[in-house]
Amino acid sequence: MFDRIHTFGILLAAYAVVMAVFSFFLAQNMPLTLLGLGFFAIGAFLIMTPVRRAQTETIRALLEGSILNVESVIKQLSASKKGYFVPKEDGTVLVYAPLEGGEESPPTGQISVDGFIARANNRSYLLLYPPTSFMFTGINIGEDFEGSLQEYLVESTKFAEDVHVTYEDNKIMVEIINPNAKPVSETIKKVVGSTEASLVATILAVTKKKTVWIESEEDVDTIKFVKLRLF
Repeated sequence: MFDRIHTFGILLAAYAVVMAVFSFFLAQNMPLTLLGLGFFAIGAFLIMTPVRRAQTETIRALLEGSILNVESVIKQLSASKKGYFVPKEDGTVLVYAPLEGGEESPPTGQISVDGFIARANNRSYLLLYPPTSFMFTGINIGEDFEGSLQEYLVESTKFAEDVHVTYEDNKIMVEIINPNAKPVSETIKKVVGSTEASLVATILAVTKKKTVWIESEEDVDTIKFVKLRLF
């Protein structure tokens, strides 16, 4: 992952510029404008960081800090339901968080987007770009979910000491041994999950090329149990 840090920074900075311009001039929304500027600062830092200095601590801090920025968008639009991690063809993963009640179902068919609001299935979704969104853009990490978990959750970021995976039909249980990312607020956790769970869901969406939903997340002693569903 370290040799991809500049690509990640460029994509994040580019997205931040579009987001800030839209928020300030069109939406006239100052919290979202500040969020865009925050993403740009992070992207610029990544671009200027020499690859050899992009150590585990740097990547951890960027991911943990970035996920907090998502909170302002969630609060601004009053989202409180678990989002769906939807992969795009280029490896980018977007989160669609339902803004209305009803049966749990991912966005399918024709999707229309207006700013940060997406419409599908006669339902409105908040469109989110979590920090892990661009980690795998333009990168083929293959279809090895468990191998990718080891590489990105254990080795590169050291968010966990180990992971165990069990499969049951369209559901997957991931046991994260000794998770150690900084805790996130309940506001964030309800929509995109903890830092570890969000990264797991992103990797699953990219490797399986399917929509992923974090069904549950529970901490028991030194293990975080994350149950995910594939659509």
